[in-house]
Amino acid sequence: MDIRKIRKIASELLGSGETRVWIDPEKTAEISKCITKDDIRAKIKEGAIRKRESAYASRGRARARHKKKKLGRKRGFGKRKGGRNARSGQRKSWISNVRAQRKKIRELREKGAIDQKKYSKLYKMVKGNYFKGKKYIEAFIK
Repeated sequence: MDIRKIRKIASELLGSGETRVWIDPEKTAEISKCITKDDIRAKIKEGAIRKRESAYASRGRARARHKKKKLGRKRGFGKRKGGRNARSGQRKSWISNVRAQRKKIRELREKGAIDQKKYSKLYKMVKGNYFKGKKYIEAFIK
């Protein structure tokens, strides 16, 4: 059988592209006598046909950079593209802020620091963006 056909079948068996199939140049005559898929499987087992390592770019540097970014490095103004809202999003920050404030007033109600009437008033104030954060709620109550 033609070597190109064998390469194609081997790529199917190995689960890779045809260019990644390595055929031993010393055993090409022997390999070209293969007729069935089982013959090709036997040659793969033998080691005459192998799958080459992928020639992708190494991720080692990317991993090192990611590690440094987790520590807070490489995040200065010079590295940023886009405004503050483009990077984080106003809606997400609003949601997290409101959820924190609602949790805070819920805790205050459960402790007994505020009654139900005061709670509902504070809840509406939180919804109306009256407070900047949790500390401002505590200051408002005191």
